[in-house]
Amino acid sequence: MNLFRRSWRVQVGELVTEGLAVKFKIKRSLAAVGQCEFTVYGLNEDHRREVTHAPRRTTFVEVQAGYEGGRSTLFRGDLRKAVPAREGTEWSVTVTAGDGEHAIRTARVSRSFAAGATLESVVRAIADAMGVGLGYPVRYIPELFALLTAMFVALAGKNSADNFIAYRERTVSAQYGPVPPNAPTPPQV
Repeated sequence: MNLFRRSWRVQVGELVTEGLAVKFKIKRSLAAVGQCEFTVYGLNEDHRREVTHAPRRTTFVEVQAGYEGGRSTLFRGDLRKAVPAREGTEWSVTVTAGDGEHAIRTARVSRSFAAGATLESVVRAIADAMGVGLGYPVRYIPELFALLTAMFVALAGKNSADNFIAYRERTVSAQYGPVPPNAPTPPQV
């Protein structure tokens, strides 16, 4: 592998750019959706129009970088926005994108779970519907219970929520041990 010649590839929808100047910044976090912002310099008018008029949230965006003969995918996600700009005589387009945002916003689950179903099986079904992996095991994310409880209360009402909370405490205690003292308390209805 040649470590002297840098190589990159940027794709927005059907437009693929490899030879133009590109500046990019990618942020990854366990707590939030991955973000990418890049600026492509020197696109002609037709290509600028193609990128800036691409539909938001459903247009594929990908950034690969590395060296000739060995590029890696650094980011793959959905278009947020594309803004053209003119700097002197040179045109540029700044693209921002999010990793999995479309899946998070549009995924729906319509499924019943049998009595005794674990919280992990419910979260796994939600993750599968979104087309994303489970990530860290559910037992390491106590904040998730507070979110699920709030959603359940909004959909099913207080009595069902009280039963769900009591069931959850019994199930989690039996499966993983006592609820940790730093676990968030369920929201009040």
